[in-house]
Amino acid sequence: MKISHNLGVLLVTALLGGCFSAPVVSQQNTRSESVAVQQKQAKVYSATVSRVSDGDSLQVIDQHGRKRKLRFAYIDAPELQQAHGEASRKALQDVLGKQVEVTVFGRDRYRRELVKVSVAGHDLSLRQLQQGHAWHYQSYAKRDQAADDYAAYAAAQQQAKQNRIGLWRAREAQAPWAFRQQSRQGETVN
Repeated sequence: MKISHNLGVLLVTALLGGCFSAPVVSQQNTRSESVAVQQKQAKVYSATVSRVSDGDSLQVIDQHGRKRKLRFAYIDAPELQQAHGEASRKALQDVLGKQVEVTVFGRDRYRRELVKVSVAGHDLSLRQLQQGHAWHYQSYAKRDQAADDYAAYAAAQQQAKQNRIGLWRAREAQAPWAFRQQSRQGETVN
């Protein structure tokens, strides 16, 4: 009788334990939920472009007259000293003086706002990728970028690469992160 009582307790415990256990959540669901929360918390404001620093950085003046330094999220353009760096910066010159919508996702280590910038509803980062003036910064994007934007950015880069547009004309274009690492290693040797 004691054995059947112990079995009954084990059976009830197992059944109840299954009712109260945490649901299994896929990593993709967690990422999607995290990105959705981040997008809801994103700050959006209007500004006027006052300076193009390089192919993925701008300075703007917001509606309160404050200067803000921006870094495009999820892309990385060639450094100015790098092949195609000047061409990448020049590709953004047409937005000087224009009104833009800025969506802020956070800040980088240099205190620049990490942003998505749109002119008349058109995403400037996506345009840079389409014209072959930047890389999709997938190491950050796969973790934080909205799935539809991630797909659009990846497709734009692939299309530019396939059609040998912009920086992709070079046989072996060097990614900016590799260029920066190589530059830092060169500085330590000297």
